[in-house]
Amino acid sequence: MFTWICPKCGREVPPSYNECPDCARQAPVAQQPPAEPPLALPPTKPRVNTETKHRMPGWLLAVIFAAGFIVVGVAVFFASRYFLGTRDSKVAAEIESAPMGLDAPPKPSGYSKYIEVTGFRLTEDKTQKLEVQFLVVNHSAAEIASLSGEVTLKPKTGKADAKPLAKFSFKIPSLRPYQSQELKASAQTGLRAYELPDWQFLEADVLITSP
Repeated sequence: MFTWICPKCGREVPPSYNECPDCARQAPVAQQPPAEPPLALPPTKPRVNTETKHRMPGWLLAVIFAAGFIVVGVAVFFASRYFLGTRDSKVAAEIESAPMGLDAPPKPSGYSKYIEVTGFRLTEDKTQKLEVQFLVVNHSAAEIASLSGEVTLKPKTGKADAKPLAKFSFKIPSLRPYQSQELKASAQTGLRAYELPDWQFLEADVLITSP
């Protein structure tokens, strides 16, 4: 068999080769195109939970509600004190200026130190007028005839200038020595019976007008 001559290098090539082995070794390796770098994705912003951002903590809400209730309670307390004080002043003025059916101011009697008015029970009649049930006691050893007097009820505060709450009068034909008699009378007042203090918180100013 015949060899053949490589047209590139001029060397003899055995017939068993289809290409020149020398040229094949020297042939440059085909350069592969460089791999393209991966596309960079734009940075993603962290997701913000808007509900959590705008939601107030539970303890702060509790403090706000508690402060609101305290403010409302204080306002109601002072408002009630103001209106009650104004009403009591008007009631006291009405009682002091109310006529008792006497032409001249009554003069105190010498029997005042022997007469006690006590045991008050405050109720209302069918027309919702105040009725006072009370006890008149004669602490003297003499009989007192034609006994009459005026009673002013005041709150038991220990102050001499306590405002009057109610006012009424009574008459007894005769009261024997050391005798007590239970009476009932209509009272002048601007208050209802349930608005007045209980009996243990009342004190009476008694003025004996007769004899």
